[in-house]
Amino acid sequence: MRVSILSKNKVLSIFGVIKTTFICFLLVLISLAISKDAQELVLSPLEGIMEKLNRMALDPFQVIFFTDKEGGNKGGKNEERYETKVLD
Repeated sequence: MRVSILSKNKVLSIFGVIKTTFICFLLVLISLAISKDAQELVLSPLEGIMEKLNRMALDPFQVIFFTDKEGGNKGGKNEERYETKVLD
C-alpha cells in the first residue's frame, strides 16, 4: 500500500515560505521603528550637544543662553530637566 504525501508536503512548504516572508517583514518593521527611536532619543540630542561644544571651543567666552526651543523653561512650568536637556 502506497501513501502519497506529495500534496501535504506542497502545502507545508507553501506555509513555510509564507511564514518566513511574514517574519522577515516584521523584522524590517521593527528595525525601522528602533532606528527611528534611536535617532530621536539618542543621536539628535548628542548632535546638538556636539554642535554647542564646537561653538564653545571656537569662542570659550561666549555666553550660551537657553531659549524655549533649546531646552529652557517652557511655558513657565517647573518641569523635570534631564542632563541632555540642560546641555542641549
